[in-house]
Amino acid sequence: MNNLNFFNLVKNLDRDHQDNLNWFWENKGITMKWSDIRDSSVTNGNFARVLKGIYRPAGKEYVLAIKNLIGSEYNSRESEDVYKDDRGGWYFEYPPEINERGFNATNNGPLIKSSNMLAPVGFIYQVQKKPNTVLYKIYGPCLVRYQDQTDIFQLYGFNDQGDVRFLDSSTSKKLS
Repeated sequence: MNNLNFFNLVKNLDRDHQDNLNWFWENKGITMKWSDIRDSSVTNGNFARVLKGIYRPAGKEYVLAIKNLIGSEYNSRESEDVYKDDRGGWYFEYPPEINERGFNATNNGPLIKSSNMLAPVGFIYQVQKKPNTVLYKIYGPCLVRYQDQTDIFQLYGFNDQGDVRFLDSSTSKKLS
C-alpha cells in the first residue's frame, strides 16, 4: 500500500469515532499534562481512566488509542524512541499485551481488527512521570500493523499533510 490519507480514512467512521480521532489530529505534536488529557473531550475522559496502554471504547470492536508508559513491563520490547521523518510522519514499535489465553482475551484482537479495517488509532507517548507532573506527547493518529514474525505492532504516524507510508506485509495477522 502506498500513501493513505487520514481524512479519507475517517470519513466513513461513526461521528464519535471521527471526533476522537480528530482530537488526536488537532493536538498532534503537543505535549500535555495527563490531567489536561483526562479533562479533554477525547472519549469524554474515559481514555484517561484506563491504566493499560491500549484503549478500546466500551462496546466497540475497534481500538481508539495507544499510550506508551515509562517503566511499563513492555518497555524492553518497544522502540527506544519515536522515529520521525522530515514531513511530520513517524514510526514506533509497540509490543502486544501478554495474555496466556491469546489475542482475543486482550485488546490485541481489536487492535488487529482496527488494522484490518485501516481505522486510524491515536498515539501518545509519556515523556515525564511523577513525582513531577505527568506529561505526554501527542503524536497523533496512525495506522497499525501487527507482524507475526517479530510479535510486534508497528505504528505508522500520519505526516503533516495527512498521508502515511504504510507497509503491507503477508506476515501480518488477520482476525475475522
